[in-house]
Amino acid sequence: MKRVLIIAHFKQGVLKNNTFKLISKAKEFDYQVAVIVFGSTLDSLIPILISAGSNSQFLVNVDDAKLLSSSTYSKCILQAVARFEADSVWFTSCESSKDIAPRVAASLNTLCVTEVVDIKTKAGETRLLRPAFAGKILQNIAVCVQPIVIIIRAGTFDVVEGLKGSEHVEEIELPEPDTKARLKKIVVEVNSEIDLSDADIIVSVGRGVQDKKGIKLVKELADEIKALEADLILTGKIAIDGYGHQVASMLGELLGMPVLPTAKTLELADGVATISRDIEGGKETITAKTPCVITAEKGLNDPRYPALKGIMQAKRKPLEIKDIELDAGGIEILEMTYPAKKPEGRIVGEGPEAATELVKLLRDEAQVI
Repeated sequence: MKRVLIIAHFKQGVLKNNTFKLISKAKEFDYQVAVIVFGSTLDSLIPILISAGSNSQFLVNVDDAKLLSSSTYSKCILQAVARFEADSVWFTSCESSKDIAPRVAASLNTLCVTEVVDIKTKAGETRLLRPAFAGKILQNIAVCVQPIVIIIRAGTFDVVEGLKGSEHVEEIELPEPDTKARLKKIVVEVNSEIDLSDADIIVSVGRGVQDKKGIKLVKELADEIKALEADLILTGKIAIDGYGHQVASMLGELLGMPVLPTAKTLELADGVATISRDIEGGKETITAKTPCVITAEKGLNDPRYPALKGIMQAKRKPLEIKDIELDAGGIEILEMTYPAKKPEGRIVGEGPEAATELVKLLRDEAQVI
């Protein structure tokens, strides 16, 4: 029987509905399900998780989980994976999971499949459906490796009532605090200029991790960066073809560097990088000592376009090409299809009476509040 570890979406003292949806989906396949929760006063959640269908409950007691670094999250999750002997790890899609999940996958030397919109099984084999190419194509993927790390889009599945779980509670102790990066403050607006003058070497990378071959590429890239002794590593946010969102987090895990994700502003001073990024309801300011990895969000800077003379000169520059022996992919794309036509919008009512129904739909169906 397969065993799934689900990372609960617990925010502001509320266990979000997406957690129950993932449990219901796992129980549909008769999987053994464990849930790990980060937060305070977690004992009250145990009967709720059991009634939702979970078989094991891992609790990480912390006063303010949003202040934990992605590295600390990853280390706690890896403890739960080892104790539960999980075959797969499921995250619900949010900004933090896109940073944490690739770190977990890198530590497990396995794949992270993002933006999953459906999960099926066939002859004991897991099949995943996910969008690619800006959502214009759907990929049907066969998973050929265990364990596997999956990020599932919010609102994808339905909650099934009446499931039966069991109580098996374990506490996970927090590791030593990660001092390489810390959340400095949450602000409404942050404006600053980009200054890269303090960095001796800047490395910019892109594309995505689409299968296990991609992990090998990231490892090779990490080895090259170690040799460069780079102060700052800049990556893109996401590859539009594969929708991976993984390169930076995996690099950070493999290099032992802090990762500052989705930077909208960047400052460098005295060996410290400070970024701000958009979050739900505001902005975060995060600092980290260099060397570090930073993913660039749209609006980070105004691009400088090369003149024709510079383009012609670049053609004469030496280009080093390295050959890499790649492992088996770990997943197989079985087919690519067009997504179903999106349903038209609907009017839920008029006047103040419609507000209650609209809030209910935004919370329960759209999962945006």
